[in-house]
Amino acid sequence: MNSVIINGRITKDPEVHYTNNTNSAYIQFSIAVRKDFKNKDGQYETIFVDCAAFSATAQYIGNYVHKGDML
Repeated sequence: MNSVIINGRITKDPEVHYTNNTNSAYIQFSIAVRKDFKNKDGQYETIFVDCAAFSATAQYIGNYVHKGDML
């Protein structure tokens, strides 16, 4: 199994959703990550990473994380 650590800012306020059959919490959000090096034009590039969280992690993110927060 691979492990990835992503550090960036959340792009919009997250909204917690619940599944129909088991009523489990889930959340989908996007993180903007700026590359550490400049491109050939001298500009920093940004990568947008789509993420998902479930159960207690989803509820925590929904309650305490807001647009622009580092995550």
